[in-house]
Amino acid sequence: MLIQLRSDKWSLTNPGGNYTNNGYPTRIPTTTRPDLAATSTGLQAVGDGVIPVGHNGQMGASGMALIPFGAGSATNTFSFQVLGWTQTTTQYGKAVNGLTVLQNANLELWIPVLLGTFAVTLGTGTGIAGSDIGTSQLFATSITTSYGPVYGTGAVQSSAGSIYSPGSNSIGMVTIAIMSFKFVEVIYTTGGSATSGNALYRLF
Repeated sequence: MLIQLRSDKWSLTNPGGNYTNNGYPTRIPTTTRPDLAATSTGLQAVGDGVIPVGHNGQMGASGMALIPFGAGSATNTFSFQVLGWTQTTTQYGKAVNGLTVLQNANLELWIPVLLGTFAVTLGTGTGIAGSDIGTSQLFATSITTSYGPVYGTGAVQSSAGSIYSPGSNSIGMVTIAIMSFKFVEVIYTTGGSATSGNALYRLF
């Protein structure tokens, strides 16, 4: 039975800590499953930023919602990209005890596909001391996209996703179609403005 992934609570895209480097880590095709690959310098732990959304018989989620936040000052900016990962397969049938079993002829190649690039501006809204998001973290209030399909804004919905960019120090959000990729990865660059960046996510 396939289980479709959903989440009713916000989780961190990078649970090991905020991304602090100026520059995106490099992502290229690999024969190593992405959640097992060593990450580039700047991510806080191996596998950070890699989110399983449909592996090992699970039906992938159709979308993801993201609330970006980071450290710095109000009006500081950072950017992030959302990547989808799925592997190739070259299968053939082999008879085993009278049954035909599918086997791979070659190593699977995991391919990263860029789904969207976003720039955020931090507002004055913060977390609360002693909670999962502390007072040193500022939520994004404005969000724009420089790459990806056509997005709806605010109340305008799009099958590709929507950008909720309220400004006035209210909290912004992005929704993005992830089209049943096996893994989604969110990577960041501070851009030399904000001190660090991260985001909360939910699958839907």
